[in-house]
Amino acid sequence: MGEFLFIASTLWLMAAPSSQLDFSDPAQLPPPPADAPGFPSSGPAGMDVRAEFSTPPPGYGEVPFWWWTGDPLDKDRLLWQLEKLHAAGIPGVQVNYAHDPAMATYPAEPPIFSDQWWEVWRWMTEECRARGMGIGMSGYTVDWPGPDNLFHQIGITDGSLRGASLKHQAIRAEGPAPVSWKLPDGCVALTAYKTEGDTIASGSDVSLLTSIHDGMLEWTPPAGQWQSVAVAKESPE
Repeated sequence: MGEFLFIASTLWLMAAPSSQLDFSDPAQLPPPPADAPGFPSSGPAGMDVRAEFSTPPPGYGEVPFWWWTGDPLDKDRLLWQLEKLHAAGIPGVQVNYAHDPAMATYPAEPPIFSDQWWEVWRWMTEECRARGMGIGMSGYTVDWPGPDNLFHQIGITDGSLRGASLKHQAIRAEGPAPVSWKLPDGCVALTAYKTEGDTIASGSDVSLLTSIHDGMLEWTPPAGQWQSVAVAKESPE
């Protein structure tokens, strides 16, 4: 049995208090590239919603459940299937795995999350990118409750996988003046962006994690205006 497809329409809705997600407000983000797929349009009042659903913009449409269960993954066969989907106008795929009656993931070849599996995954993401298609993986059997889920199989059994709140802080700087900044505890990401007025220059992001020393950012930015954003986790009590 090779990989097979199941076409479904899926809608995800996410909600959270706006006070906790001000930094992710789309109104505060730079505009996406003109060819970026999957960005919704707010549209003017009175827009023809029926027409938008009849002829959706790039990035919207049917998303197949792409089951990688069965025979060993074969790149030639995967690429043949991807070409068929692309020719049919499918904007992206979702990789799925099947399970037995006890909800344990069926064995697969290569084993999920093995080095060989990641090699196939990275190759497939590049093939999707070349066709302007998206790719994702379903957590259907990966995180199903129980001792046999894949999170347990890759060693996450000690209770360290716990949820946390993410908060951010930001500072502005002008290069080439040195920057010294005491970072918040629990910093997990630190990125600098070159700014042009109120917008972020495309492709200007620089990771500064290697510039952290004893909880301090010590960095000399290139000439220009820069904004550094630190994201820190706050574990629940």
